[in-house]
Amino acid sequence: MVNGSASGPCAAGSQSLGPSPWLHRLRDGSLRLVRQLRSYYCSVRLPAFVHHRLSVFPSRCDQPVRFNLNQHVTEVSKLLERSLGEHTTLSLELASVSSTVMVDPDQINNTLLNLVINSRDAMPSGGSLKIETHDVMLDAQMAAGIPDAHAGEFVNLSVTDSGQGMAPEVLRRAVEPFFTTKESGKGTGLGLSSVYGFVRQSGGFLNITSEVGKGTSVSIFLPHAV
Repeated sequence: MVNGSASGPCAAGSQSLGPSPWLHRLRDGSLRLVRQLRSYYCSVRLPAFVHHRLSVFPSRCDQPVRFNLNQHVTEVSKLLERSLGEHTTLSLELASVSSTVMVDPDQINNTLLNLVINSRDAMPSGGSLKIETHDVMLDAQMAAGIPDAHAGEFVNLSVTDSGQGMAPEVLRRAVEPFFTTKESGKGTGLGLSSVYGFVRQSGGFLNITSEVGKGTSVSIFLPHAV
């Protein structure tokens, strides 16, 4: 998976997100930031999402709804499959139990879109992409091994590809806003940062594993809704 694709509407910032760093960069007249913003507007492939994908600050426009994540993923999978191209296969492995969450469905849609586009771009010659869901109960010991995690009952949504993978130094910066490994004009670095922001704002956490030449897996843990 390559960082730097679409970003979800009204997503919150991560610890490195938020208005202060951006304003600081603008005050410093960062040419890199200006170029990335220009690139964003020029290269976006889904114009209807342009305003939303740039909204990485917290807002009140989220409208959480209690819904079955398995059913939702199944319904949107056909749309996601169209964005992959004919040389990439998409498979679903969904939990056999009801994986219920309480979040904004549009945020889930855009999170999946971000991750799927990242995976597609990491597999220029095609490959395989798998979307999985699991109900997970984390105790304190298990949570200690995952950054930002805490004990509780969660629904795990994972997107795994067979793409190029990320080197450790790239993986460490994967959720930084405006960080991208793509060529100029092909990515903005807003994708994973906004996914991270949405997940954190929803009371969950994110875990990314990747190995060069073997692919990337992004696992999202959202609180299980009762």
